[in-house]
Amino acid sequence: MGVDIPTEALTYGEPVQQVVVEQCVSKSAGKHNFDPILLLAILDVEGGNKGAVIRNSSNGSHDLGPGQINTIQFKERWFKKEYPNITWQQLSMDVCLNIEVAGRVLKQRLNELKPNQSFWNAVGNYHSKTASYKLIYLQKVMKAYRIRTEHEGGGFKMSWTESNN
Repeated sequence: MGVDIPTEALTYGEPVQQVVVEQCVSKSAGKHNFDPILLLAILDVEGGNKGAVIRNSSNGSHDLGPGQINTIQFKERWFKKEYPNITWQQLSMDVCLNIEVAGRVLKQRLNELKPNQSFWNAVGNYHSKTASYKLIYLQKVMKAYRIRTEHEGGGFKMSWTESNN
């Protein structure tokens, strides 16, 4: 969908050290002003790797890198404006760039929320705006978030507000 990726480029990639993921998430969360544990939970559920290029048989798009950034993003106006020269190869291979873009996708979904919508709606939309896919995904992220916050000792946050737009 919008990005030509040859079949021979398809790969599950290679795992990334957790310390590297956490450093990249910290930068992205700071830049985009959201809870870093939330992005870590999303990455836990996405399960992507450095170099991952995975084809979605349902629509022909591809998921790239640790954040499984879908190539559909390349068509979005905000993506074209902020990342005009990015390639699918860079997005797949550069771990911090991938996580930066994952954070920006999440920020975009937060910006799209209507008044009184929960930030969890934005988290679900990170994966899909189709209700049935979103709900299944959201349940997985909520579980991963609960596990991470309990491990960190912070507890599960039922609400979240953004201090800066």
